[in-house]
Amino acid sequence: MSWEESHRIKEPCPCGKGEVEEIIYSDDWGRFETVHVMLCPACKEKYVYDDTVMYGHPGNEVEKGWTLKNKIKKD
Repeated sequence: MSWEESHRIKEPCPCGKGEVEEIIYSDDWGRFETVHVMLCPACKEKYVYDDTVMYGHPGNEVEKGWTLKNKIKKD
């Protein structure tokens, strides 16, 4: 049982001059995994994807998303 790519979604990046890509993988057990990739060179220097859950119900959570690197709390 291996992970297979289900689909890819491209959307505008935070600066609007490039794109971000969301790649969704699934396996035979019905599990899903999402990978977020910054394609814009300018935003890649400034932003990181923060998967902290802001609100929602199990299976329908909303993550923080693309956040400025200097706003991420470091432990």
